[in-house]
Amino acid sequence: MKKISTIDKYLDMAPLDQRAELVEIRQLIEKNLSNADGSIGPSGFPVYNIGKQWKAGFAYRPQGPILYIVEPELLNQYEAKLKLIRSGKTCLRYSSARNLPLSELRHIVADLLETINDRG
Repeated sequence: MKKISTIDKYLDMAPLDQRAELVEIRQLIEKNLSNADGSIGPSGFPVYNIGKQWKAGFAYRPQGPILYIVEPELLNQYEAKLKLIRSGKTCLRYSSARNLPLSELRHIVADLLETINDRG
């Protein structure tokens, strides 16, 4: 399989039923983590770095889109609301957000990313 070289190409290769959510995740990250540079990471999915530090990313998986926010201590602050969609230390199962109103999830994610962005 040919290596994917851009985020646009990654999205083009994503399953059709996940693309809208993946595009939304990308937009949330790029709007609220404006100090970050996006690229395809070593594992083959989009990552966003500030300097050389990975801060966020996203991927498609058989169970649905995954959002990575690589600051577990920040995610812990929202544990009560995110516990049903959190998978591991840094992953949120975005398509499982049916347990949480999407507008509230967007707001939480925007707050998390803005905090990371401000920290640099």
